Amino acid sequence: MTINSTLGRRVATATGGQTAFTFSFSISDESDISVYHRAAADDPSPSDLLTLNTDYTVTINGSSGGTVTLVDAAANGDIVVIQLTRDLERTSDYTTLTSYTADNLNTDLDNSIQSAKRNAATLAVTPSYNYSSALTDADLYLPVLGDGQSWRMASDGSEIVAYTTPEDDPGAAALRSDLAAATGATLVGTATYADVQTALDALDERAAIYAIDTGAANALVVTLTPAPTAYNTGEVLIVKAAAANTGATTINKNALGVKSITDYTGAALTAGAIAVSQLLILVYDGTKYIYVNNVSASATAYPLGYQYGLEISNSVGDDIHDITLSTGRCRDAGDSYNILSASTITKRIDANWAAGDAQGGFPSGLVLTGGTWYRFFVLSKTDGTIDAGFDTSATAANLIADATAYTKYRQRGWIYYNASNEIEQFLQDGDWFFLVDQEAFLVASAAGNYSVTAGPIALDLPDLDLKYTLRGNIICSSGTNRNTGRLFRSYEDNTIAVPPDGWTMCYNTTNFDGYSAHESTGKAGTGTVYIRTANTQTVTAYVRLISWIDPRL
Repeated sequence: MTINSTLGRRVATATGGQTAFTFSFSISDESDISVYHRAAADDPSPSDLLTLNTDYTVTINGSSGGTVTLVDAAANGDIVVIQLTRDLERTSDYTTLTSYTADNLNTDLDNSIQSAKRNAATLAVTPSYNYSSALTDADLYLPVLGDGQSWRMASDGSEIVAYTTPEDDPGAAALRSDLAAATGATLVGTATYADVQTALDALDERAAIYAIDTGAANALVVTLTPAPTAYNTGEVLIVKAAAANTGATTINKNALGVKSITDYTGAALTAGAIAVSQLLILVYDGTKYIYVNNVSASATAYPLGYQYGLEISNSVGDDIHDITLSTGRCRDAGDSYNILSASTITKRIDANWAAGDAQGGFPSGLVLTGGTWYRFFVLSKTDGTIDAGFDTSATAANLIADATAYTKYRQRGWIYYNASNEIEQFLQDGDWFFLVDQEAFLVASAAGNYSVTAGPIALDLPDLDLKYTLRGNIICSSGTNRNTGRLFRSYEDNTIAVPPDGWTMCYNTTNFDGYSAHESTGKAGTGTVYIRTANTQTVTAYVRLISWIDPRL
């Protein structure tokens, strides 16, 4: 038969359920080929050598090739390799006039061509030397390999040599040095691939890793993928907290053991150092994690007088008896501690102080009295636990007598408990507090005939440690020269009989008769405002509170 020019190798990618695979190179016998099969799911594992008449059969199609039929169908993506593998042998010699026939000669020539094609097919997938290179005397002999060795071409291209990975590899020493410096691993010249991979894994574990906490308050739990095998000095974790902490806090990474989380001084965290969903930056120092972005009470001190948030308001649940303190932070009144409140807290003025939200906030040593101003304080333990309450003392002395463990405090504002035994409604805007019903808050009133020479009207004002805004309402009902009357006020009992010397004019108009008003800002501890007129007339004076300023020191 004739032999075509097709090389003796065919690689086919199967479709699902395929059994028949054709080949176009010539063979003379079924045993002239070998068939290999590799399942797609096993890639990149080596292919399996199949057995003739057990795993497959061969149909020869003359010199045009043939068909290999698998007993078990291939799956989609499987690889089937059909390789010409005819043995190189000649088992008999020609004899004169008997075996030296055309058929015998053609058969042997066919076999020789097929063997040459097998070699050509093998060489086509075998690394070979570039004979166009000037190094024409290169030794391509493959040396015997020892344990942990592999082949590579010598740097001058003259031969193939055996080398141990990574000791003799170019740049390996520098790589080992860099890895050792970064990870602390010991990598000698005989380090194996596994040694290097272990060092790389350790380096990867030192990188900043983001994890979501799945634990509880004070006990964080994180699971990283791929799973680390140890805690590594210098590693950084960025953790999204699941809950606010209430005290000393720990973390457990991939069940490797519980480790403490501390502030930068090594002290245990205090309550409120961690808020719900807060991102924590944690650095492992070899024994514990340092919470580097901690802004809690144990962290760097806030500036003297610092405050943010912690504003007060009438509570939504009971706006005439309860005060709610918002979240925020401040320096305590003694400038010795950072107070941090991660959640709002509501306290009742009509119940004795008890720890916790929606509990009483009034000192047991005081009597709640209508028509009285009370201070409102935020309190803190040294472990960061937050509470609040009411007091008349500037140092929260009565309140702390009940809340004995709360040694840190800061005033957050004044509230007025009126004669109806209700907290006056107010709005806070920073240091300003505004009454909701300004006309209803009557500070003082007086009436009489106050001539030029008569003593002035004296109205007592709230003697508070704050500044306030007042409105004086004057009604003139009768008197001499009513159309040219003038109204004056002073914060002193001025002995000068005739205004305006020593007095401030509040009102001047030709239409004095009727209702008039003015605003003025009071001063701490002034106690009394004095009002008099420049003419002999009968007036009734009212002073009402509008708003006040409290720096909340």
